[in-house]
Amino acid sequence: MSEEGRRGDTGVEIKGAAFLPYIIMEDIIEKLKLLNYEEEFVLRRGQHPISRSYFAVAGSAGEQFFVFSNLLSWLLGLCGRRFEAPLEDDDPNAVITNITSEIRSLQVGRDTGGSSGINAEYGEF
Repeated sequence: MSEEGRRGDTGVEIKGAAFLPYIIMEDIIEKLKLLNYEEEFVLRRGQHPISRSYFAVAGSAGEQFFVFSNLLSWLLGLCGRRFEAPLEDDDPNAVITNITSEIRSLQVGRDTGGSSGINAEYGEF
């Protein structure tokens, strides 16, 4: 299908694929709420709430990566994995390697495509 009319994970045909990251983020936020993210991640970990466009558009790459890796640390904890939340000054490549390894160990069925998909802090994966 062309870029003009593309189906997203939501099953809705979208005119203009530029909106797809926003729709995916909307879905992610709703799923995070089902996991009690606002209390368990935001309040208990002292994080700022993630806006519905936070990972859909380019922002501060370092900040987005830090928030993403901390969110992933929390999510992995929900899966019974002990994944230490990275610090802001940790080497991003080492963090990506650890994230990729931990996700693979879950055997969830989707290949992460290596670290290149994680390296882009925003947009469609």
